[in-house]
Amino acid sequence: MEKRNGGLNILFFNWEYPPNGSGIGRYNAIITAALRRKGNFCVTVTSTAPDLPLVEETDGGIIYRLCAKEDMGAPEQVGKLLEIAARHKADIIEGADHLGHCAALLRNNNRPPVCIKLHYNDVLHDLRYAQAAYFWQRPLIWLACVRQRQRLAAERFSIEAADFVTAPSKAIVAKARMQGLNLPASTVTLPNPVELPKFWHNAEAEKPILLMVGRIDFGKGIQYLPNLLRVVRQRFPSAVLEIAGADSSARGIPSLLLWLSKRIESDALQYLGVLHQESLDAAYRRAWVVLSPSKWDTFPNSVLEAMSRSKAVAASPCGGAQEMLAGTENPVARPDRLEFAEAVCRLLADCGLRRRAGAQGRSKAEREYAPDKAAEAYVRFFEKNL
Repeated sequence: MEKRNGGLNILFFNWEYPPNGSGIGRYNAIITAALRRKGNFCVTVTSTAPDLPLVEETDGGIIYRLCAKEDMGAPEQVGKLLEIAARHKADIIEGADHLGHCAALLRNNNRPPVCIKLHYNDVLHDLRYAQAAYFWQRPLIWLACVRQRQRLAAERFSIEAADFVTAPSKAIVAKARMQGLNLPASTVTLPNPVELPKFWHNAEAEKPILLMVGRIDFGKGIQYLPNLLRVVRQRFPSAVLEIAGADSSARGIPSLLLWLSKRIESDALQYLGVLHQESLDAAYRRAWVVLSPSKWDTFPNSVLEAMSRSKAVAASPCGGAQEMLAGTENPVARPDRLEFAEAVCRLLADCGLRRRAGAQGRSKAEREYAPDKAAEAYVRFFEKNL
């Protein structure tokens, strides 16, 4: 496949692509669509999905659903990947750090340049242990990492052997360097894009609603929610927390939804489950404040979505949210401290503040996180460095 209009031929290699996966899958879908609009050709090599074709052509691109998730990094599949890359004359291959699927690819000398997206991995200790809320969970996580040391070695190798590394936030680059990872010289921060609803309007519910979107786990900060709600409901007795996302387990805890439900009054928590886009939009629309109290989140998608929908956000500084919300009145505070709950209460009490914070978030999303702007920055970096 020849380049179109002088653009790049880019191959994305990741098991996550809709309907599979979550945050990085959405990133792949959004950035490839934007790159195609800008005259680049995008090949996506991803995992198989029920009822979807193994090969699917798009306008300015093609999707190969290569194999099951667990086989993505196998030598046989890497051989097929290189055949696809040669067929489409790929200028570059982008893969992810998590699971180390690109390790075998990077050991092959007959390949295009490889870029690894530094997103979320178990090599970095702060990210790994964000899943622990109790002291006894840390050694269990350590033991699990010992058992999976080959995967962790593949993750680290893929980061350090890459020709390029991109990261959505400065925070995760700083963590990697602090821990001693040898990042390539061509390491750059390229924020993730977000789709901007064109005809969005907010219609807050009559009673105060806090919304948290994402998987229910300790890394997302669910352990801080009971105390937060106790403080909030002292001032706003009718306040309700809605959670949209999948249940999950943790070391020694089979259901974190059940764990959380036992610690919050039944009338204060509404579990929405995993929502389709229309229902998710409705949840954002009626929310007063969107919460992101994560122990670590590299570039939280829920914050991006809230900003794009002009919603006020209260976020944790542990990860990329502080960079995302800088220059707006959306508060960033440690979720294990009282000031986080106080910041949420200020937003609930002041409609004008919520609207200003939401409008500032939307304006920043338009300036810095719109898909076409992200695609332009992506192409500029690689045209300069390839």
